[in-house]
Amino acid sequence: MIGRPSIFMFPIYVTLVGVFLGPVTVLLADSSSTQTAQPVHVPDVVLKSQRQRIQMVDRVTPSVVAIYNDEQRAGGSGVLIDQQGYGLTNYHVVAGMLTSRRGYGGLSDGRRYDLHVLGIDPIGDVAMFRLLGRKDFPFSTLGNSDLVRVGDTALALGNPFSLTEDEKPTLTLGLVTGIHRYQWGVKGNLTYSDCIQVDAPINPGNSGGPLFNEDGRVIGINGRISINTRGRFNVGFGYAITTNQIKRFMPLLRAGGLATHGSFEATVEDDDRHDVLIDRIRSSGPAYQAGLRRRDRIIAIDAVLIESSNHFVSLLGTYPGFWNLLVDFERAGRPGRTVVPLRPVAPKLTRAYAPDGIANGQQVDRVIGAFRNAVGIKTDTSESVRYQWHACRTYDDTMTSTRKTLESYTAWATEDGSLLWQEYDEEAQPARLLEINTQQVTLLGHADRRGPDIRSFERRVLTVLHLVYQRLFQPVDPLNMIVFDHDGANVDYRLGDDGSPVDLFFTDEMANVEIMSREVEELISPIGQGAVVRLAFDTQTHKLSRAVIWHQQAGTLGTIHFSNYQPVAGVLLPQTIYVRGQGYRYEDALSDWEVLP
Repeated sequence: MIGRPSIFMFPIYVTLVGVFLGPVTVLLADSSSTQTAQPVHVPDVVLKSQRQRIQMVDRVTPSVVAIYNDEQRAGGSGVLIDQQGYGLTNYHVVAGMLTSRRGYGGLSDGRRYDLHVLGIDPIGDVAMFRLLGRKDFPFSTLGNSDLVRVGDTALALGNPFSLTEDEKPTLTLGLVTGIHRYQWGVKGNLTYSDCIQVDAPINPGNSGGPLFNEDGRVIGINGRISINTRGRFNVGFGYAITTNQIKRFMPLLRAGGLATHGSFEATVEDDDRHDVLIDRIRSSGPAYQAGLRRRDRIIAIDAVLIESSNHFVSLLGTYPGFWNLLVDFERAGRPGRTVVPLRPVAPKLTRAYAPDGIANGQQVDRVIGAFRNAVGIKTDTSESVRYQWHACRTYDDTMTSTRKTLESYTAWATEDGSLLWQEYDEEAQPARLLEINTQQVTLLGHADRRGPDIRSFERRVLTVLHLVYQRLFQPVDPLNMIVFDHDGANVDYRLGDDGSPVDLFFTDEMANVEIMSREVEELISPIGQGAVVRLAFDTQTHKLSRAVIWHQQAGTLGTIHFSNYQPVAGVLLPQTIYVRGQGYRYEDALSDWEVLP
């Protein structure tokens, strides 16, 4: 008997109809779209952007390095920054290679080149290396990371998970998702201050590789990621060390040195009005000695407005030890400005690190050679040039505006390489006669009412002047050359165009005075009794700009500024010297230069 179908079977019929009609419907739809579909129009601006991105990636890819240890096991990534083969990576990528300083670097041409580890910055997680085996290498240009903004395009290239078996890097693309980030380190090292946060996938093996902007300039070195707790894979947060931080450390890294970071030796806090105030300050530290006090409001450092205490700490971590940091502050409503020479903080290492002597010597020779060329000293002769000069000194014994004249003096070089220093009293009569060598000052004779003792700071200043005029201005005298080490980059400040150095300002009128800055490279040399001298050479003019006398325990003892270079017998020599330290300052105005036979 055939009856009416049950209502419970209705879904089955619907299903069967769907089965039979579904394919037909799809076929009809495919047939219809084949007949009527129109080409999709892609805007020219999109196609142009794609072409430019592909061309940019093709251009920068040859500079990306896959880094291997001396057993040719993959360790991370890097990027070349000049045609001589110098490159940047993370410290943690090469930390296991420091015993031999050797490894290999693979480039997109399919070859692996010998890699030599140079300087390291364990605190900032940066290292420099050099590839060998070619006369010129492909390289990428460092950009200005201060211009990076949230939303900018970011491209990361490197060797994640050792995928670059053909030495060609992997590309990941994303956006800048944060700036001025701070990532805590491990036992003081591997600290990422003021870093860039991106969502471009960065995974194990990307460490040390470059982060590019859309113009193909390196804006950071990738190094850290936020990971899922159940596995080491990226969850969308990667961090890159900014290139502007790295630039401050590069001269020392290139010289094979061990970098230190700077300490303010003061802490800050945010008050109820969101002002950044000094909370605690060490009386023997650089901030206090530069004139800062507790409850001072920090307005800006290095011309960057400070937004919060976290911003201050993050930005401060990007500066090397000994860096002269320009600080704008406010005290009881009055503006002030000072320069704080940051105290160095040494990284914590499990074993002692020996700087690369060959690399360091090459950079010392480069700086001194550029200096001698700039002032007109010929280096193709072994004859020593001996100088004699006269000077009249004015000084301020109480650090006030009242200045008085001290006795004049004459200084001249002897044939044995020492310096004789004859002082005259206010009646132009001979007073003390000093003999200055590299390490000591000897009193040969005197008519000085103050007694025969030579003050410690004055002795160091005379030693430095002897070092300058009898070592730097010698054409070729290797046996007489005291040992120098390249000690990195710094900045020198001047007040306006008159060449005078910056003092502590604390008046409303001086707050808006123009401060001029110049980049310098520093060479360091011992001058005895635990003290060293740091000679700063202007990177543009290559002239000697400043000498800082620094003591391991006491810190900065004094500063000597050289300016007003004038020709003397075919050589440019400084005509004015400012000396400051130990509660007083004085100025030497040099005159009547002579070149001794």
